[in-house]
Amino acid sequence: KGGVCEDLPPESIMGRRRTIKSSVSSFSTATGAAQSQKTPHHPKSEEESKRLAHALRSQYLFDHLQEDQLAMVVDACFPVTVKSGEVVLEEGDTANVRNLYIIAAGEMIISKMEKNREGHMESKVVHIAKPTECFGELALLYNHPRAATVQAAVDSTLWALDRFSFQFIVQSSFARKRALYDKFMLRVPALASLSNEDRNKIADVLQPQKFQDGEFIITEGDTRADTFYILMEGHAVAKIAAVGTVREYSTGDCFGELALLHSTPRAASVISVGACSVACIDRASFTRLLGPYRDVLQRIGLDEPRLSSDIVGGLGVATGMTAYSHDAARR
Repeated sequence: KGGVCEDLPPESIMGRRRTIKSSVSSFSTATGAAQSQKTPHHPKSEEESKRLAHALRSQYLFDHLQEDQLAMVVDACFPVTVKSGEVVLEEGDTANVRNLYIIAAGEMIISKMEKNREGHMESKVVHIAKPTECFGELALLYNHPRAATVQAAVDSTLWALDRFSFQFIVQSSFARKRALYDKFMLRVPALASLSNEDRNKIADVLQPQKFQDGEFIITEGDTRADTFYILMEGHAVAKIAAVGTVREYSTGDCFGELALLHSTPRAASVISVGACSVACIDRASFTRLLGPYRDVLQRIGLDEPRLSSDIVGGLGVATGMTAYSHDAARR
């Protein structure tokens, strides 16, 4: 879940913007004036409201909202029509940061300026966004300049949400979510060394999941591996079919980080022992929010293999399986 790569901040922007406080910090406490205002109401048909609500629920920004909060967002969204070739957002723009957008119909071309082999800057298409996808959210969340250009591929219809409505309805819920996850992340060695800003960004996209005893969290050989997990409560074990149990996990352990680095099948299964809860983040969200993911993973210490003695003794790098845990942190 999440917005598209229009808002993937390149490493250079991430470096220059360390002094910019995230908008949740800036706006987590609404002023009396803001509280006295009402969010706008833009009339829609029942069918339009249902489709928009469904699209919003598919985005990490809105999937945690209560029904009344989601209804307020639906009411506040207003339609924007764009012609084929029309530029909606322009890379580097710091003025046009008033709205985020959800695609109702049509397609949008997402492009970024990148160096070519000759060292010259040129525009490169990085994504074609389709209906229900969201873009432009990071400019509202983190006060970043627009990190890419978004242009209509065909005549398109968008739903726009203005900055005030976003802050009034969504930011307060994000502040509560951040407070909850930040306390937990400070207990996770791999994440505790991150800056408060980076932990906030991870908290924004962490998705909770629950598993019952014996359920597979990760399945050995799965080629759709793109999710990193933090065990928030309970226990789990890692098993390899030809070997058996190779690791045990408890609260605060992380697993699946290789999915953020390499497009390789899962090297082992991870199975819940009793009921357990995890918080997970997918590669796209991690990359979009924290920049080039290999550099970030190296910085927080997940890229260095930390293997259990069972794996080191019998399987080693051949499995490509890594894990970070409290035990590993103490070694």
